[in-house]
Amino acid sequence: MICSFLFLYTAVKAQKADSTATDSMKVRTKSPKAAVLRSAVLPGWGQWSNGQKLKSVLVFGAEMGLAGNAAYQNRLALRSQTRDERDFYRNNRSQSIWWFAAVYFLSLADAYVDAQLWHFDAGPNLSEGSYPQGMNPQGINPQGINTQPIDSRVMARIVFSYSLHE
Repeated sequence: MICSFLFLYTAVKAQKADSTATDSMKVRTKSPKAAVLRSAVLPGWGQWSNGQKLKSVLVFGAEMGLAGNAAYQNRLALRSQTRDERDFYRNNRSQSIWWFAAVYFLSLADAYVDAQLWHFDAGPNLSEGSYPQGMNPQGINPQGINTQPIDSRVMARIVFSYSLHE
């Protein structure tokens, strides 16, 4: 009886330890759909939620500046006296609207891609530990020949070496 109680007690403790281990190993993810919706509602919000603060400010400024310029050009077109002047301001207004649309849709795409690639490590040391089995960067001699044994399943690696002759 005592043995079965101890067995059950240790099994429950082990299960709790496993659940806390898997809880701590959970990977935070960003939702691309949510980032796009945020960016669609408020310019730069999707970039801000992805941790791209400077890009968020730039997107917000670009979209608000282009929208403001389009409104200003429209007001000037309404106040213009001649047909040429009115056409000039209307063309500028249309160009601002097109640029606004381009920045808007590019910011939506950027928010989506940033959320999708949120876990991608773009650090400066990407090659550390990423060599195939049997391939060692220290095993490359100056002529570009690998002196380490290579497994037949390893992909070929091309090494370029050059020397300057004066």
